[in-house]
Amino acid sequence: MQYPPETPLPKRLTIAELREKVGASVRIDPQPGWEMPKTNLTLPRGSLVEILGSGSREWLFEVFRAHAESRIAWVEPKLTLFPPAVSQRGISLSRFLFLETEREWSWALLGALRSKLFHFAVTPVGIVPTRNSDVFLRKLQIQAERTGTTLFFLSDVETPFFGITHRIRVDSGTADGSGSLRPEILKRKRG
Repeated sequence: MQYPPETPLPKRLTIAELREKVGASVRIDPQPGWEMPKTNLTLPRGSLVEILGSGSREWLFEVFRAHAESRIAWVEPKLTLFPPAVSQRGISLSRFLFLETEREWSWALLGALRSKLFHFAVTPVGIVPTRNSDVFLRKLQIQAERTGTTLFFLSDVETPFFGITHRIRVDSGTADGSGSLRPEILKRKRG
């Protein structure tokens, strides 16, 4: 019985030779954040952001105007936003999905995140259940990271929730000379 000849061991290559063989290695950068015009603020995609203050909605409208390609889910148990007011601020209503959820708020919010259709989602923070809130917020955080949806929580007071990556205060009296609101960053976990 005759055996095939032995295959010689491959020659050891240097790093430069490996790179040449494989080709230039391309570093995959993380998904970029949402750049804010007129500020040095970048909002991370796929994170939970708490917005405080009397100018929070107006500031969100500036964000939506700056990113005209974005789609927004506005999820509340009882809708407090008047849709024609959005249109009056120069934002097309075709970009919005307004969800008035009554008792099924958590289910609707998770569904909006899982759909992978929205760049932004907005909801009030006051209805997050106090019992097991960390578990629920962790579910939201995982879904937001998977889909790249930035989830905004509208709040009156700071919350102790651990998963919030940015906490931003925008008061209506903080408008600069250009008429845009200046956000004050209270917390920045990453990004």
